[in-house]
Amino acid sequence: MSKRISIKPQISAIEIRFIQKLIDNNPSWGRTKLSVEICMIWNWCDVSGNPKDISCRDMLRRMDAKGQIQLPTKYGGRGFRSRAPYHIQLRLHDMTPIESPIKDVLPVSVSIIEAHTAGSDDYKSLLAQYHYLGFKTTVGENIKYMVYSRQGQLLACLSRGRRLGHALRGISTSAGTKRHVEITSSIRPTTRAF
Repeated sequence: MSKRISIKPQISAIEIRFIQKLIDNNPSWGRTKLSVEICMIWNWCDVSGNPKDISCRDMLRRMDAKGQIQLPTKYGGRGFRSRAPYHIQLRLHDMTPIESPIKDVLPVSVSIIEAHTAGSDDYKSLLAQYHYLGFKTTVGENIKYMVYSRQGQLLACLSRGRRLGHALRGISTSAGTKRHVEITSSIRPTTRAF
């Protein structure tokens, strides 16, 4: 198997001829099928092994605009931007102020919020109601967290691309590894940091 590449491959006249031959030999393929096949042939994948077909389609569109290849006609699909707007169901939640010393709140627990769960719906509702930008949807790879007090009261919602990294160190995980949690100024004992 060839070496996996995660950045755009170098394109020479040979690759351009190969792409055009692939298009000509497979007239029923749309742009998505074409980009996935090119990724599989070139082993152009992200770190998780998924084909980088969106990056490939961007590259193909640029090549088409320059006249290097002739892409198949774009299907009249609805496309991402024309989809119906995503609706977030706002939910009621505990608004009781936390007026105890920080030592009564510690230790905190951090839960990873899985996509398409009730926790994910709660997370979206809280951000839509309390984040200064609101919440529509996340783009790209990210992880969502909810932070709870020792008594189970929600303290904060957090989101990071890929990993939370240095903001939280030492979360108790399902694997059983235990470390400490770093408390930052965004988590206060008297307010909720949404």
